[in-house]
Amino acid sequence: MNGIGPISAAWKPNILVGPAWNVQANGSVVFDAANAARFMAFTVDAPVLASTAYFRVAVASGNMDVGIYSDAGVRLGSTGSFAVPAASSSSSKAMTAAVVLVPGVRYWAAIACDNTTASFGAQANITNPTVPGYVYNNRVAASMPLPASVTFGTSQFSGNWFLAFA
Repeated sequence: MNGIGPISAAWKPNILVGPAWNVQANGSVVFDAANAARFMAFTVDAPVLASTAYFRVAVASGNMDVGIYSDAGVRLGSTGSFAVPAASSSSSKAMTAAVVLVPGVRYWAAIACDNTTASFGAQANITNPTVPGYVYNNRVAASMPLPASVTFGTSQFSGNWFLAFA
């Protein structure tokens, strides 16, 4: 739990990944390459059962996939590929299977998209992953839909995506 409470009456995540103080901001970011995935590290303070992914769509186009990976790069669960929903302040998609997350372990939230037109809620222009409150970002090519395992590289990208799980 991150202690900030619900984002709205309809949007009640247990895990919020990205800059929590600005999740309702109007910022958005497109993918710089089609069929790629973006990963953000996160931890939890208490055990959480993640069964639904929450995100914000600014521009709908193509297909996307949202999931959670272990620190070793193994996919623990995902939504599976689906059409990007209409633009909305909050969207959600059920995971194909619930994922149990425990404290003391680093996980990676993942979002993948098959094109460079779709745009998702994000805090743009973040280039220093050591700023307090931000998480490390990683990009992995050829990752749509999200693969069973990935090798995290050193490629960073600008912006933190807003993802939440409950």
